[in-house]
Amino acid sequence: MKTKNWGRINTPPPNLKIMKTIICDIDGTITNMEPIEKVALLKSGKLPPPERYPLADWIFINKNKYHFVYATGGQQNETLYVLKSLGLARYFDLRNSISKTNCRFSKKTGIPLRKIKAKFKDCILITDSKDDCRGADLAGIPFILVKPRQKLLNLII
Repeated sequence: MKTKNWGRINTPPPNLKIMKTIICDIDGTITNMEPIEKVALLKSGKLPPPERYPLADWIFINKNKYHFVYATGGQQNETLYVLKSLGLARYFDLRNSISKTNCRFSKKTGIPLRKIKAKFKDCILITDSKDDCRGADLAGIPFILVKPRQKLLNLII
């Protein structure tokens, strides 16, 4: 199934309004993981506080409207640190989310996204990565490609 990059998320296609599960990429959509991963990799001390991108606020506003899972190429510990620091961990289905810790395949292969789609048919991916979008195509999942720090005004899925 080929999907389309809708570019502007302010005007999503009408047929996607029935989606109930939102798959969130973490790095570049909710925060910038680079400073956190750098400290974690070097084991050089306390992790820095994550930067809060606009998608984090959108998730909080819509916490009761959608089911949230994440799919990230990062490690689970760093991802949980970010979600807890931003006050979002309780809004995510952590057991059904995918990270490098529980899936060795990249999102661009479509494999991690297929694992999520097997459990949640009515899902959509929000990401900042064109490779993730290719993986979503392979998994048959529609996606919204955003820019880091993009404001999510009027996003209706």
